[in-house]
Amino acid sequence: MLRELGATVYALHCDPDGWNINQGCGALHPEDAQRAVRQESCDLAVSFDGDADRAILADEQGRLVDGDRILAMCALAWRDSERLPGNAVVGTVMSNVGLERGLAGHGIRFVRAPVGDRFVADRMRSEGAAVGGEKSGHILFSQLHTTGDGILTLLQVAALMVQSGRRLSELADQIQEYPQLLVNVPVRRRRGWRDQPELWSAVRAGEARLGKEGRVLVRASGTERIIRVMAEGPSEAEVAEIVHEIAGVVHRTMGLPPTGADAKGE
Repeated sequence: MLRELGATVYALHCDPDGWNINQGCGALHPEDAQRAVRQESCDLAVSFDGDADRAILADEQGRLVDGDRILAMCALAWRDSERLPGNAVVGTVMSNVGLERGLAGHGIRFVRAPVGDRFVADRMRSEGAAVGGEKSGHILFSQLHTTGDGILTLLQVAALMVQSGRRLSELADQIQEYPQLLVNVPVRRRRGWRDQPELWSAVRAGEARLGKEGRVLVRASGTERIIRVMAEGPSEAEVAEIVHEIAGVVHRTMGLPPTGADAKGE
């Protein structure tokens, strides 16, 4: 399709053998695409996940362009038009606060939904929004399709580049993301994780340190025995301290018991 539209395409990892899906490639491993975009002097690279509903891009410099930046460039280009009804965009609780603040500076309302494309789609319907998505690269364009489609996402971004005459790096840099750190802590069980006073004391302490310049998010995985601890703010060092303090509390109060030599105190 891209070649039919006039693009020169260098295809990577396109020889499936029934076992190698996403093996060292795709949206979770875009490193080869990042190298190739520089080596071949391309305008952009795209890495899909296994079913291609997600797209993670790389600009001409090989820098990653995730779902937050894709939402930003589309929203800014379509502001005050029928492509962005109500000047509203839906993201998730994992979306970077830099996206929210960057859009607000242009009069665009940013609404957060729980993680998951189903929740994003529900919130888009309730808010009357036509654009929404996740940082992971799962983007929904409700005026064009009923579900996420990585190829459609790529086409929308490519169209913005052609219509504006701007490089992907310029479009992506219209917002400045805050330093963000996410740590996954394995736990014995997810049940009862909300009823840990020591955890919420640590969360409140972290929020107090960041004030209005950042945020803290703690949530349980929907599928694994993991508690996710995330913080973001203007200082990378401070964000790291806060996340590791909270993650330490989770580990002490709910973490997996030691095994082997550790269980014997050795």
